[in-house]
Amino acid sequence: MGHTKVLVIGLDGATLDVVLPAVSQGLMPNLAQLLVQGASGTLNSTIPAMSPPAWTSMITGQNPGKHGIYDFVRRQPGSYRLQTVRSDFYQFQTMFDYLSDLGKRVAAVNIPLTYPPRPINGVMISGLGAPRNGQFTYPPELRKQLLADGYLLDNGIELEPGHEREFADALIEAAQRQVACSIRLLRSGDWDLFMFVLRSIDEAQSFLWHYHDAQHPWYDAKKVEAEGNLLLDVHRRTDELIGNVLAAIDEDTTVFIVSDHGGGSLLKEVFFNSWLNQHGWLHLKRTNIGQRIVRNLFRRAGFTRENLSRRFSGARMVNLQQKVPLSIQHALIPSQGATLDEMIDWARTKAYSIGYVGQIYINLSGREPQGIVEIGEEYDHVLEEISSQLFDLKDPETGDKVVDYVFTGKKIYSGMYTKYGPDLVVIMKNMSYLAHSRRELASKNIFATSETYESGTHRQNGMFVIKGKKYLSGASKIHAEIVDVMPTILFDLGIPVQNYVDGKPIFDSVKPEIDHFSDTQEVIFKLAPGSSDVSNWENPQEEKEVMDRLRALGYIE
Repeated sequence: MGHTKVLVIGLDGATLDVVLPAVSQGLMPNLAQLLVQGASGTLNSTIPAMSPPAWTSMITGQNPGKHGIYDFVRRQPGSYRLQTVRSDFYQFQTMFDYLSDLGKRVAAVNIPLTYPPRPINGVMISGLGAPRNGQFTYPPELRKQLLADGYLLDNGIELEPGHEREFADALIEAAQRQVACSIRLLRSGDWDLFMFVLRSIDEAQSFLWHYHDAQHPWYDAKKVEAEGNLLLDVHRRTDELIGNVLAAIDEDTTVFIVSDHGGGSLLKEVFFNSWLNQHGWLHLKRTNIGQRIVRNLFRRAGFTRENLSRRFSGARMVNLQQKVPLSIQHALIPSQGATLDEMIDWARTKAYSIGYVGQIYINLSGREPQGIVEIGEEYDHVLEEISSQLFDLKDPETGDKVVDYVFTGKKIYSGMYTKYGPDLVVIMKNMSYLAHSRRELASKNIFATSETYESGTHRQNGMFVIKGKKYLSGASKIHAEIVDVMPTILFDLGIPVQNYVDGKPIFDSVKPEIDHFSDTQEVIFKLAPGSSDVSNWENPQEEKEVMDRLRALGYIE
């Protein structure tokens, strides 16, 4: 037997709820073979089930309280402005860092929220959250070669109604190019760990779920009959790409198929800031009418922060921007749309919501720049009040209560970044109701049908398959946590997990005769103390590009 090698194929958003029917219909023969030859089951995702915390928890073995990534956006330190998240805003180590320290050869391709790429013993190509024009590869010279080979960071288009087939084709084309480059990299070196992620299934489920789910309000039987089930078709074509990769590895390579969360239908949007406003926990500014008119005129004339940064991107303007404090820039020049940080009267606000699922933050003294809620008894009282009222929230159309769970951050997170995470996480209708916020505070409505073209969204359970000489064949219905993936990979490579890691190897998948800790070498997991010094993007245009892409995908307001 050659030395142990691990290949990890990440299928963003893949769920057994769709995969197993596709397998039974013969649409995913490569995955079907892995299911027979390996062990499989569900991966319980992070709370909430979102790509940024989930993938980061997978590659660190840690909960978000330890790595700090909760969402695609965060409140910029010292302000209420939202900024897109980068991995270097926080200090944590991934399995790629650990293995590099041990001299192992590693590759990390297209994993979300890994921008900027880290210097590791191998290659890193950042995924979702990386700007196309940014330096998204390590080593840096790899970027030029990838682009020459036709590599795409994403599909590059937005869904237009009536063009669903073209959208599905674009998803697969991006995946094909990513796989082709991954196979070239895979064959070019002697890798100990090679991991890459495909997002084709996740984006297909977000925008094409109504082709698959006959219970969805948008399901059109005639359209499905004419065009086919486009969601299953994306699964079929993604499986073909998996087959291409499997053909490039040898029999001594352990194969992991993993997803960060599952998928299901999206039915309605819920505007939590409007709800908080109506209940008196959030107050809006009494805006000066003249000031509002001037700012709106500026917007209509195209005189906005976004347009200025696009028009004046030279070195002199960048230097000028760096010398003028952001608070002054934001006070003088409006953004393209009124933002929550501009609309809310923070001196009178106790709670606010940011995030894709239903994350609520308390305007906490000492944490938020104008926090008014004191830590301790007052903080606990506000949490209890809001939680209690949330369970009474009803959909006016159906009269049904919509809140399934309300989690406090201190209950589900642990670690030095816990205090920066949401204070409450609200799960509604098995995640079929989400806190989209594009139209928040524009009316008094709390509920609305989606005005995006999304018919699907996330679910709590992702999936995994592990096929290798140490693992059972055909074993299924194994339940594991997303933080267990990293320790299981290290176990396969003969490295035990110690310290600071929340997960444990998925031993239910291991053959009983295998010694759990044979031929292992010790590794001490390191964590740099304190927080990162990086708190902003050096290039505002790169951040805007990422923000626009996330907005197109429906992940941010």
